[in-house]
Amino acid sequence: MFMVDDDVLSGLDAIAEKAVFHFLITSFAPRVTKTLHERLLGMVMNASMSLFYTSGAGSIANRFGRDIELIDMVVPLLLIHTVITIFVIVARGVFIAVTGTCPFCSERDFLEQNDELVCVIQRPAYFLLGVQRWLGLVLHLVVCGIAIILAKIAVKAKGLDVRLIGLALVSVVGLSGELKWLIIHWARLEMSAEAVT
Repeated sequence: MFMVDDDVLSGLDAIAEKAVFHFLITSFAPRVTKTLHERLLGMVMNASMSLFYTSGAGSIANRFGRDIELIDMVVPLLLIHTVITIFVIVARGVFIAVTGTCPFCSERDFLEQNDELVCVIQRPAYFLLGVQRWLGLVLHLVVCGIAIILAKIAVKAKGLDVRLIGLALVSVVGLSGELKWLIIHWARLEMSAEAVT
């Protein structure tokens, strides 16, 4: 599928606009305004004399001046903008017909490719998460083993203070959480160091 971004389309629009604007200003608009001037002048010259008797000279001059202003200023700009807009619409229509009859025809292909790329990009993150979880499980099992050994020592040994044994067990559980955070921070530090180098 042939893909073009909006910058290219904006550039093509600007080039087409300038070309059409130049054509309209140099050749088309002057001919249209000249024709309108001649028609307006012909209408005034062919008007009946009663128009001049019933209307004041100022009123006719004012009307004629407004008509000339419309012909010279407003009509050419509106004509230019209308023609440019028509050309841009035609150009976009041709572009859409060339690139595909429907701009969303390849949406399914795009979504499938996007899913594949996200999986490829996220694979290291999934792997890292899996390794972190595995190491966390192993560390929890090691801590559980230490706690079991500590409990076995406490049962076998006579004369140990029960408060010290409880403190040791709480410390072992705290050690488990600290080891988990050590692995998380170490992995993030390693990833950051890899990203910088």
